[in-house]
Amino acid sequence: ALGWLSWPSVVFGMFAGMVLGGVGAFALLAARRVGWHDHLAYGPFLLAGALLAVLVGGG
Repeated sequence: ALGWLSWPSVVFGMFAGMVLGGVGAFALLAARRVGWHDHLAYGPFLLAGALLAVLVGGG
Protein backbone atom coordinates (compact mmCIF):
# COMPACT_ATOMS: atom_id res chain seq x y z
CA ALA A 1 0.00 0.00 0.00
CA LEU A 2 2.93 2.35 0.57
CA GLY A 3 3.88 2.04 -3.10
CA TRP A 4 1.03 4.42 -3.92
CA LEU A 5 2.72 7.16 -1.92
CA SER A 6 6.39 7.03 -2.91
CA TRP A 7 9.50 4.88 -2.70
CA PRO A 8 10.85 6.81 0.29
CA SER A 9 7.63 5.96 2.12
CA VAL A 10 8.18 2.27 1.37
CA VAL A 11 11.75 2.41 2.66
CA PHE A 12 10.73 4.39 5.75
CA GLY A 13 7.84 2.01 6.48
CA MET A 14 10.08 -1.06 6.27
CA PHE A 15 12.77 0.54 8.39
CA ALA A 16 10.24 1.70 10.98
CA GLY A 17 8.74 -1.80 11.10
CA MET A 18 12.15 -3.35 11.72
CA VAL A 19 12.97 -0.84 14.45
CA LEU A 20 9.58 -1.31 16.12
CA GLY A 21 10.00 -5.09 15.94
CA GLY A 22 13.43 -4.88 17.55
CA VAL A 23 12.23 -2.60 20.32
CA GLY A 24 9.21 -4.83 20.93
CA ALA A 25 11.33 -7.98 21.02
CA PHE A 26 13.81 -6.35 23.39
CA ALA A 27 10.99 -5.23 25.69
CA LEU A 28 9.50 -8.73 25.77
CA LEU A 29 12.92 -10.26 26.47
CA ALA A 30 13.62 -7.75 29.24
CA ALA A 31 10.25 -8.46 30.83
CA ARG A 32 10.98 -12.20 30.56
CA ARG A 33 7.71 -12.79 28.70
CA VAL A 34 9.56 -14.64 25.93
CA GLY A 35 12.84 -16.52 25.63
CA TRP A 36 15.59 -16.47 23.02
CA HIS A 37 14.12 -19.43 21.14
CA ASP A 38 10.50 -18.25 21.03
CA HIS A 39 8.87 -17.06 17.82
CA LEU A 40 7.44 -13.55 17.55
CA ALA A 41 4.91 -12.32 15.03
CA TYR A 42 6.53 -9.74 12.74
CA GLY A 43 3.40 -8.67 10.82
CA PRO A 44 1.95 -6.33 13.45
CA PHE A 45 5.24 -4.43 13.61
CA LEU A 46 5.31 -4.07 9.82
CA LEU A 47 1.74 -2.78 9.87
CA ALA A 48 2.65 -0.27 12.57
CA GLY A 49 5.64 0.85 10.50
CA ALA A 50 3.42 1.30 7.44
CA LEU A 51 0.93 3.33 9.46
CA LEU A 52 3.74 5.47 10.80
CA ALA A 53 5.03 6.03 7.26
CA VAL A 54 1.58 7.12 6.11
CA LEU A 55 1.15 9.50 9.03
CA VAL A 56 4.66 10.97 8.87
CA GLY A 57 4.96 10.90 5.10
CA GLY A 58 1.82 12.94 4.59
CA GLY A 59 -0.07 10.15 2.81
